[in-house]
Amino acid sequence: VQGYPIPKIILQSHDIFQQLTIFKEFRFLKKLRISMKIFTKFMTYSKEAELVPGAKALIEFFKGAKECKLYLVSHNQTKTILEHVERLEIKDYFTGIYGADEIPALKPDPKAFNPVLNQHKECGIKQFLVLGDMPTDIQAAKEAGLHSIAVASGISTKEILSAYYPDLLVESLEELKKIIDNKDISNFESKNSLKIKS
Repeated sequence: VQGYPIPKIILQSHDIFQQLTIFKEFRFLKKLRISMKIFTKFMTYSKEAELVPGAKALIEFFKGAKECKLYLVSHNQTKTILEHVERLEIKDYFTGIYGADEIPALKPDPKAFNPVLNQHKECGIKQFLVLGDMPTDIQAAKEAGLHSIAVASGISTKEILSAYYPDLLVESLEELKKIIDNKDISNFESKNSLKIKS
């Protein structure tokens, strides 16, 4: 649900309800109410969410890498993101945090990355890397000409994410960290000229 505007959530929920036979007889408005209850519960639980396995180690690795700056670009409001990263004690790892209220457009529009790109005009476009777990992350990266790594540890499966042709597709952040540690990048380095180096 994270990263999707509410109208899209509602539309997708409607599609899901069409496939679930137990809701077959429900009217649209009742399905809509159920969708909104699910979304509200999600928002409540998200306030208690912990980092996915491997996230802290990966953040620490990238933060410690030479000339590497971390940014967080999200569809959530900046205030909400700041509350989460402060609670999780990872705020100081990020050079900048941009929520929906601070970006010119939402992903998959590539303009979502403009605040970050504009701060580093001296860098070539291929010096940026987008790490995401939603199709919108990968699509926005592709359209902006940025490298992308898709992580299938969220709502989106490997099958869904592969349809957006990320430069690298992994099952988890732990798998990505192992690839980096082993420098096991031959498959996608030659294909997409994406290099991981410490």
